Amino acid sequence: MVKKKKSKKSKGKEDLSSNKPIENLEVPKKEIIKKENKQLFWILLIILVFFAAFMVPYFYIDSKKTFDYGGIDWAIEDYEDLRIYHGRFPVFTEKNQSFNMFLRNDPRTNEVPITGDLSNFKKVTYFSYSKEVNSCRGEFPRVISDLSSFFKLAIGIKEIYSATNNFTYSNETNLPHISCETQENIGAIIFNIGEEQGIKVSEQNPYCYTLTLKDCNDLATVEKFMTSIVSYNSQLSQIDTP
Repeated sequence: MVKKKKSKKSKGKEDLSSNKPIENLEVPKKEIIKKENKQLFWILLIILVFFAAFMVPYFYIDSKKTFDYGGIDWAIEDYEDLRIYHGRFPVFTEKNQSFNMFLRNDPRTNEVPITGDLSNFKKVTYFSYSKEVNSCRGEFPRVISDLSSFFKLAIGIKEIYSATNNFTYSNETNLPHISCETQENIGAIIFNIGEEQGIKVSEQNPYCYTLTLKDCNDLATVEKFMTSIVSYNSQLSQIDTP
């Protein structure tokens, strides 16, 4: 009789019932976390330094392009071949309205001398030119147009008429002959060309101003006249426009 061989269990097989639970993954050590946090800190710091190196000069340069002077808020606007000084201030005629002024010369360095009080104006005013000034072309007519807008919109002058301060030229052109001495208390801005720039109020007529230009390219005198009117008159009650 053949004896049955006893079956042997395979040594390679394990009793699954005896498997132990899988252990949780090991939590990183504190030293590793600390090292990673330090690396992250330096990365963020480098980004911040790079950002500051770019933005700080930008804001510094931008701050140099805005300033306050003579009761006007200014911004410097640079174009390809031109720099404009853009001023903005509340008008003297109505509340909650502003006037925009565009100059070619820096108002902070404009040293055209002024003599007298710039706070008396008439609602009807004459721009009275000498013969030489009336022949000016180029930039001068533009700055006169700016002055006219400034008077009407910011100061409250209603009418502006052209005239001449030269009697002979008045007969030649039929322009009214207007000077600070021709009529008492007439509103007039006299434009002459002379050796020295200047703005002067008539001693006989407080409503008459004489602007002496250096030449036909002199914009600084008219621009100084406008900015000084604003700085002289911080309140509406100081401007008289009868």
